[in-house]
Amino acid sequence: MEELKSFKKPLLISLAVHLAFVLFLLVDWGFEHDQTKVVEVPHVKASLVSEDPFKQQKQKDLAEKRKKWEAERKRQAELERKRVAAEKKRIADKKQKDAEKKRKLAEQKRKEAAKRKAAEEKKKQEALALKKKEEARKKKEAEQKRLAEEKKKAEQLKAKQEAERLAKAELEKQEAELARQEEERKRKAQEQKELEALEKELAELEKQDSKKQSDKNQKSNNKPLDQVVAIVQESVIANWTLPPGAEPNQVILAWLYFLPDGDLRDVKVVKSSGNTALDRSVEKAAWSMGNIPEIRDLSSDDFKKLNKGYVFTFVPPSK
Repeated sequence: MEELKSFKKPLLISLAVHLAFVLFLLVDWGFEHDQTKVVEVPHVKASLVSEDPFKQQKQKDLAEKRKKWEAERKRQAELERKRVAAEKKRIADKKQKDAEKKRKLAEQKRKEAAKRKAAEEKKKQEALALKKKEEARKKKEAEQKRLAEEKKKAEQLKAKQEAERLAKAELEKQEAELARQEEERKRKAQEQKELEALEKELAELEKQDSKKQSDKNQKSNNKPLDQVVAIVQESVIANWTLPPGAEPNQVILAWLYFLPDGDLRDVKVVKSSGNTALDRSVEKAAWSMGNIPEIRDLSSDDFKKLNKGYVFTFVPPSK
């Protein structure tokens, strides 16, 4: 008992010192931790026990409390920072929304003013357009009336001119028909005259050929003229394509002119069949037969006879 009493007073002094230190920390906690804190502890007249059974545990507890308190302070500071930031953002968002609302309101007022102005302008333009439309209608009616009168006069004039034109055309037609008939008569007379001259010439050529046939050809490498004539006749017929409507009684007489190497130089229909398409078909067939090499073997006299003395006759075959 006496020993416990001897430890009671030093223990109370130790607890008082620790309590004063904790109070000092709680009061001055807001200062920076890197600053040096000077704590004045009242001088207590006590005898320190070298081996305090509670001192180490109290110091450990105090350090743990300080650590927790520091962590709590930091957490509270972070919460406060976030709260301030959130408040600033809220104020900024509100200002932005207010500004946007103000801008939209101003834009709405501007649009409404523009709409009213456009409506007034539209009304004004519609009235002007209606006035112009009425003026245009009256002008159009007057123009239509004037055009109708002019059209009526033009139609009357056109009918008169058409009657005069038809009468003139009929007269010109009659005159042209008379001229054509006269030209046809002259053409037939000329053809008849040419045909008679050709028949006379052919008769003379046949007479000469008949006389010359009795003479013997000179011995040479030349081909007989009749053989060459037959080859030419057959070559033309081989390339001859008859047009529709060709009849056996439609006879064509033609002269064929050759070059010394056997190529055709010219074709001339001397007596028409009366069928232009048939005449053209003979000319086309002659140009299509190609080179006649046998002509190169003719004598000079026979070559001249071939070009000047022979008229080829072409008759469409019977169906």
